[in-house]
Amino acid sequence: MAPKQLGLALLGVSVVCAALLNACSSSDEPTNKPNPSVSPGKPLPTVEADGLPADFPRDEIPIVDGEVTSVQKGKSDDPGYAVAVLVDGEPTATLAEAVSLLEGAGWKAQSDGGGVAVLSKESGQVVVTTSLSSDQTVVSYAIDLSAV
Repeated sequence: MAPKQLGLALLGVSVVCAALLNACSSSDEPTNKPNPSVSPGKPLPTVEADGLPADFPRDEIPIVDGEVTSVQKGKSDDPGYAVAVLVDGEPTATLAEAVSLLEGAGWKAQSDGGGVAVLSKESGQVVVTTSLSSDQTVVSYAIDLSAV
């Protein structure tokens, strides 16, 4: 695996871990603790009904239907995203669906297997991973939209 692919795969794994920790530690009880991911004085990003930021490139990066549990956007000089989606379904079938959606948008599979798929096109690269979480599957996307 090339260094860039390895980096994207590791980012995808970290998104999975963060999503699982968030799912396991969430509580319905309110807390007075500040959210460290939100800086005071900065506007909150606009989130659409699908759970993705308003500026997410939905046409270029179609994602599987499910509950978006985590979205991280790269800095202004890093045009990328890390997205985790919780879906009903088995990991292998869910990965195949994610790959099919991306291929329909023009992405070409470079490798696929073991719960990981790497796809690319002129505009960048996407690493998709799946993992089982209780009775659902976490689909993680590590998206790099800088030219390959």
